[in-house]
Amino acid sequence: MEQVRAGLLVGLLALVIGCGGAASSAAGVEEISERTLAAGALPEPEGDPVLTVVTAEGERVGFDLPTIEGLRRVQTTVFEPFLETDVEFSGVLLWDLLEVAGATGDGQDATLTALDDYEVELSLEELRDEPILLATRSGGDAIPVEEGGPTRVIFADGTSQGGNSNLWIWSVKEIVVE
Repeated sequence: MEQVRAGLLVGLLALVIGCGGAASSAAGVEEISERTLAAGALPEPEGDPVLTVVTAEGERVGFDLPTIEGLRRVQTTVFEPFLETDVEFSGVLLWDLLEVAGATGDGQDATLTALDDYEVELSLEELRDEPILLATRSGGDAIPVEEGGPTRVIFADGTSQGGNSNLWIWSVKEIVVE
């Protein structure tokens, strides 16, 4: 009996380690590339950044699209509430982006601001625990600004806030952690 329990424990531990965090193992979210960049090793953006992350300590970290796409990329197909159809999106988990920017240590919330100054607030706990993407591609193609790009927030199926279309912010230009 103890061998069976030990075997089950080892199997469960392997499953947990293999799956990573809750966000990366969520149903419908598939990893399509591994992270090639690490915190502290971010290149300077080429030209103006498309996204700036401001840490709770006030440090500003700029990202261009190639840098964002150098993080672990994931994809999911979700019902897009504004187009009223299923759409495949790919990008990075917001939590991964905040980790690389060094913005996960202090702070409780992240305020995301769009090019038109529309804002939404999400808790860091939610970003850590749920598969919330910063999408850079739709159907495999870069998302143009006139279609809500170059970055937009996508809630994978089953997230607690995914049904709230007011949180589906697009053309995200800044994330401030407080």
